This record gives sequence, C-alpha cells and structure tokens, in this order.
Amino acid sequence: MAHRDDHMDRSIASTLGSRLAEMRRSAEMSQAALAQRSGIPQSEISRIERGHTMPSMARVERLADAMGGRIELVGPAEPVGPLERVHRAVRGRPAVAEPAWEDVIAAAVRLQAHLPGTTL
Repeated sequence: MAHRDDHMDRSIASTLGSRLAEMRRSAEMSQAALAQRSGIPQSEISRIERGHTMPSMARVERLADAMGGRIELVGPAEPVGPLERVHRAVRGRPAVAEPAWEDVIAAAVRLQAHLPGTTL
C-alpha cells in the first residue's frame, strides 16, 4: 500500500508542478520574478514545477497569490476534441507506416491546447 501511496504523491506533486509552471508562463513571469514576489527561493520553485517536491498548502497559496490567481488541481473535465481522441486512440500502438506520426499528432494536440476553439 505504501508503494501505491508514494506513486500517488508523486503524481499529485507532478500535476501541481505542471499547473504552477503553466500558470507562471501564462502570467509571463520567470521563476526568478515569482521567487521575488512570493518570497520562495527560485530553486524551490524549480523543484516544485518539476514535481520533485510537494509544497505545503501555505506555499501553494503564496505562489498563487504572487501570480494573482489560484491553482486548481481538480476542476471540470475539459472537453475532448477530435484531435485529442485520435491521439488517445493511437498512443502506445505500434506505428503502421511512419513512427513520426505519433509525434506529429502529439505536437498538434499541444498546439491546439494553446489555440482554444481551433480544430486541426
């Protein structure tokens, strides 16, 4: 059971770190600027964003406040578009003709995430 809990903790730390990094980039803020505004060392922010450490809730609140928002780990599910459905369908399957297709689809999904409302 402890092994499963460790995996879940790493998953939560990774998700939180990704959300924090995404929020910081959306605010067009560097880690150094966030460190200055929050009073949390840049090295710790880097470890949090990479999912290498789990911050306390007080630290999460300080980081979110410094960026003028809040960090949500759980929220409504985002709609899945046709491109994401294709990506999910082919992910992990052996390539039929060209191994690069999975990379192309993954890149298109990432691009679509930055262009809401766009269908590719």
